[in-house]
Amino acid sequence: MNVGDGADPKVFEGHTGYVQSVSFSPDGKYICSGSSDETVRLWNTETGEKIRTLRGHTETVRSVSFSPDGNTIGSGSSDETVRLWNTKTGETIRTLKGHTETVKSVSFSPDGKYICSGSYDGTVRLCLTHTGECIRTLNSRLEWIRSVSFSRDGKYIYLGSNYRTVHLWNVKTGIIERTLKGLRSPVRSVSFSPDGTNICSGSWDGTMCLWNTETGDTIHTLNGHTDIVNSVSFSPGGKYICSGSADKTVRLWNVDTGKNISTFKGHTDWVASVSFSPEWKYICSGSWDNTVRLWNV
Repeated sequence: MNVGDGADPKVFEGHTGYVQSVSFSPDGKYICSGSSDETVRLWNTETGEKIRTLRGHTETVRSVSFSPDGNTIGSGSSDETVRLWNTKTGETIRTLKGHTETVKSVSFSPDGKYICSGSYDGTVRLCLTHTGECIRTLNSRLEWIRSVSFSRDGKYIYLGSNYRTVHLWNVKTGIIERTLKGLRSPVRSVSFSPDGTNICSGSWDGTMCLWNTETGDTIHTLNGHTDIVNSVSFSPGGKYICSGSADKTVRLWNVDTGKNISTFKGHTDWVASVSFSPEWKYICSGSWDNTVRLWNV
């Protein structure tokens, strides 16, 4: 992987509100984005062309995610719902209700059978993708669940909240098995490495923490951002991490050393979400400047 400076990124324009979340399709051909303009948009990665606009949410779309087969997009919104969309038609497949506050994060299980959602109501809901039935609810008693992420084997969900901890939730038993401590400020985002050995968290104080999932030990504290780290994402091979921050930058990090390799500048407001493309070629970022940017790394 040749790491560049990300100069002259492609800029995808069309949203009329903050871009809160971005996600690549499994084949890397498409990007979906969720915005405070209450829409989800689907883009062609190579051309930047908007393919379609998905309408149905009645408040800000906080999180978007592709299913593993790419046929479904999941979205979470401040309207307290999760929606499942048909990628090809843009039509709503079903609307999942049950949360009583903003749905901040959604994540599909690796096999696509389940979708989990984390909410400001302090709960995590696990639902069957094909029926929408909620099969388990974690009443965490935590303030504002901000991030949920499935482990690569689908057995666990990591969640980050307003408390300075990351929690490991066993999907089968519904029990929180482990709590990772030592952070100095609330967690904004969590991401699993592809092999499941590491987890990265981004926090309000501008730092990122890399943990060993087996021991719970801190491997590295990543310093460089000068404001809130809103989003973190591992590269497909697990050697790199990208991050997006309220300091308006996207940064690329080496997992082995914990060092900042490159800083991508161009956004004019908070970077709210980042995502690696499946083939490592691109980093996608969504910003409060209403744009989606595609950086060649």
